[in-house]
Amino acid sequence: MVTRMHGLLRRQLVRHFGAADNIPAEWRGFISAVNDAYAQSDIDRAMLERSLELSSQELSQANSDMRAIFNVLPDLFFRLDRGGTILDSKAGKNTNFYVPPNSMLGKRIQDIPLPEIGAKFAEAVRQLEQTKSTVCVEYDLYMPSGITSYEARLLPLFDNEIIVIIRDITERKNAERELHDRESLLRATLKSTGDGILVVNKEGRATHSNARFLELWRIPRELAAQGDDDKLLDFVLDQLREPQLFLAKVRELYASREESFDTLHFKDERVFERFSCPLIKNGDIAGRVWSFRDITARVKAEQQQREMKDMLERAERMESLGVLAGGVAHDLNNILGPLVGYPDLIGMMLPDDSPVKEKISRLGQAAQAAADVVQDLLTLARRGRYELTPVNLNRIIAEFFDSPSYLKLAEYNPGICMAFGPDNSLPNINGSALHLSKVIMNLTVNAFEAMTEGGTLTISTSQRPLTELESGYAELNPGDYVILRMKDTGSGIDPQDLDKIFEPYYSKKKMGRSGSGLGLSVVYGVIKDHNGYYDVFSTLGKGTEFVLYFPVTNSPVENKSGPAGEHRGMETILVVDDNEEQRIMAAELIASLGYRVVSVANGHEAVAFFDNQSVDLVVLDMIMEDGFDGLDTYREIVIRHPGQKAIIVSGYSATQRVQQMQELGAGRYVRKPYSRNTIGEALREELDRCALPARHRRS
Repeated sequence: MVTRMHGLLRRQLVRHFGAADNIPAEWRGFISAVNDAYAQSDIDRAMLERSLELSSQELSQANSDMRAIFNVLPDLFFRLDRGGTILDSKAGKNTNFYVPPNSMLGKRIQDIPLPEIGAKFAEAVRQLEQTKSTVCVEYDLYMPSGITSYEARLLPLFDNEIIVIIRDITERKNAERELHDRESLLRATLKSTGDGILVVNKEGRATHSNARFLELWRIPRELAAQGDDDKLLDFVLDQLREPQLFLAKVRELYASREESFDTLHFKDERVFERFSCPLIKNGDIAGRVWSFRDITARVKAEQQQREMKDMLERAERMESLGVLAGGVAHDLNNILGPLVGYPDLIGMMLPDDSPVKEKISRLGQAAQAAADVVQDLLTLARRGRYELTPVNLNRIIAEFFDSPSYLKLAEYNPGICMAFGPDNSLPNINGSALHLSKVIMNLTVNAFEAMTEGGTLTISTSQRPLTELESGYAELNPGDYVILRMKDTGSGIDPQDLDKIFEPYYSKKKMGRSGSGLGLSVVYGVIKDHNGYYDVFSTLGKGTEFVLYFPVTNSPVENKSGPAGEHRGMETILVVDDNEEQRIMAAELIASLGYRVVSVANGHEAVAFFDNQSVDLVVLDMIMEDGFDGLDTYREIVIRHPGQKAIIVSGYSATQRVQQMQELGAGRYVRKPYSRNTIGEALREELDRCALPARHRRS
C-alpha cells in the first residue's frame, strides 16, 4: 500500500515535469517524508489514495494536493519559509498542541512560547540551511494530562520553504522508558546477585551471562570475549568430575518445559547448585536460563558438622566404655592381684628343677596379660592416667625390638623386614615408656597384618618445629616436636574406613599375636594422654603410614633403679587395703623382700594405728570405703606424723585425688595388680628419698 501511494504522487510529478529526472530535490524529499509518515501511521489508506488520484494534474495545484494529503494524515504540519516563519499549518488527527496551530501563522517557529523548545527549532532551522537535508528534533510538553513527547522532522521543500511534520511519540517514548527501566533493573539484578546466570537460545548458544558466571566457572575474559561456545563448553566440562552426565542433562533439558535442580561436583572439590528453567516466547521454547550457586562452604560446613557429630558419638561410646572399665577395674584387679603376685612367691619356694615351676610362671604371665587388658580399657577410654617423665623415643623403640613380644611377632612373620632410621640427636619427650612401647607394638601388629604377602615396615624418628600437621587436618599447638613415622607396604586402608580405625575392635585381631585386641584405640588414647597428634596416610594396594607428633622437653631422662634382687630392706611397712586377699598377698610379697610388715583393713584403722605407733612407710590403697578413701586417710596421718612416707596403690587409675595425695607428700603411684619386683622397686625408691617438707615433694 505504501508503494502504491508513493507511485501515485510520483506519477503526477512526472507528468508535470516531463521525466523523473526533472523532478526537483525538494519534491523528492517531500515524497519521501509523506511516504515515511504514511508508513508509521494508522490513517485511512483508501482516503489518501483517493486524495492523490483526484488531485490536479497541474503543478499550480500542488499546494491543494499537499493540503489534501495533510488533511488525511494524523500528524501536525507546518509550512515555513526559510527564515522559519509559519506560512501554513494543519492540526493532525488526535494531535495535541499547547496553542492552536492557526494562532502561530505569521510567527517564527523558533519564537514559540516555550524558550527551550524554540531554541531546539532554531538550531534545527540553522542545520537545515547548512545541510539542505532533513533534521529531526525531539521534545517534551508538560500537558495537563501529563508529559507528552513529540518528534519534529524538518525537511526542505522547493527553494524557499520548509515543511515540518510533528508526531506524538508519547506511547513510543513511554514504552522505551519502561523497557529501559526493565533493562536497568535486570542489569542491576544480574550484577548484584551472588549466582552465576547464563542464558542460552534453543540451539544451546550463549546469548547473555553476568560477571558472576564467569567468576564462578573461572572463565578467562579473553575466552568469553571470543564468543566461541564450543571452546567455552570444553573449558567448563574439563572442570567437572562427571562431564558426560552434565552434558547429557543439558541436552535433555533443552527440549523440555520443566524446571530442573541438581548439584555439580568439581574435580577440585567445589560444589555448585544448578537451577534451570525454560525461556518461553510466544508460547514456544526460545532457550533456557541457567543459575549456578557455589555451595562449597556450606557443603564443607555440613560435612564438618557430620564429622563433629560422629566424633561426639564416638566420644560418648568411649566414655561409656570408660565408665564400664572404671567400674570393673578396681574389683577385677584385686581379683587378679594374687594371680600376679603369688607365682613369684611360689616360684621362690620351688627348686629350679621342679616341673611345676614353669607352669606357675606361665600362670603369672597369663594373669599379667589379663591385667594389661584392663589397663588397655582404661587407656583407650582415657581413664588410665599415668605419670609422664622424660623419655627418649629412640631408646623405647630399640628396647621394643629386643622384647619377647616383638621377637614372637617376627617369628610368625618371617617374610616381613624391619628398617629403623633413628635421628641420633633426638630430644626427649614427656611420656610413659610402657605406654609408648604399647603404641609401637600395636602399630607394628597392624602393619604386619596388612602385609600378608610380606613387605617392609620402616620406622623412623626426627625432630622439627611445627605450626600445623602435615595433613593440615587438625589444629596443632606450635612448637618443637619429635616425629615418629611407621610406614608399611601392605594393603592400605579403604578411605571410607579411615574414620573408624580408632574405634575399639575395628580390626579383627589374630589370637595370641595382637595383645589386648584393642589395637588403634589404645594408640589413640596414649597419643592424647601425651598431648600429641597424629596423621594417617594410606593408599589402597600400596600401604599405610602413621605419623605421630610428641612435644619436646628439655628435661633429661631419669636413671632407672637396679634389678629386682636389689630392692630389699629391713624397714617397717604398713599395708592399708580393704580387700583381704589383696592385703594378705601384699604383706607376703613385701615380707619376702626382708621388710617387717603390719596390715590394717581400712583408713580408719590406719589413722588409729598412728595414734600410738609409727612406721617407715605406708602402702596405701586409694579406693576404700565410701567417704574415707586413701586421700582422706593420708590427710589424717600427716596431721599426726608430718612428712610420713607413703606409696599409693590402686586397681583403678591415677585420679586428681591421687595427685592431691602426692602434693601432700606421698610418693609413687603403683597400679594393681603388681608383681614382687614392682612393689619392691617402689618401696626402695620412696624409702631412699630424702625426707623433705611436703611443699618440696614432687607432684
